[in-house]
Formats: sequence, structure tokens, C-alpha cells
Amino acid sequence: FTPERMKSDDARHDPKYIQERFLAEFDGETVGLGAYFNLPWTYHPRRFHLELMVVPEARGQGIGAALYDTLHREAHAHNPIAFR
Repeated sequence: FTPERMKSDDARHDPKYIQERFLAEFDGETVGLGAYFNLPWTYHPRRFHLELMVVPEARGQGIGAALYDTLHREAHAHNPIAFR
């Protein structure tokens, strides 16, 4: 995932589908990315796909756990019935 790729994806994003992204930064560098969103090909307004990535050098420091907690908390505003 690059900033250019995310901008391109956002330009094509259909607002019918919920999509939220969160970045984790350390010393001005992005070290993780978390996202939750509806998948268009299996769309249900309360079913979400979760993605979470942490750069190898930053693993084991609680960044992934913090991103997961953020995704879980923020997605619950949409009253989800499933996460994948």
C-alpha cells in the first residue's frame, strides 16, 4: 500500500461502501496500516473486512494490537454483525 495507490483507490471509491483507514506512525514514519470496509462483491451493510499491516521492524511493540483495537472500536459505530 502506497500513498499513490490509496489515492487512486479513494478516487474510485463508491460511497455506498463504508471504508475507514488508520495509520500508525513512529518518529514521523508510517509503521502500520489498519482498515475496515465493506466488500462490494459480498456486500452487506453490517459485514466488514479488516486488514492490518505492521512493517517487520516495528512488530512486537503493540502497534498491531493498538490498530486492531482502533478498528474494532470505530467499526462498532456501524453495528457490525461480522468481521473477517
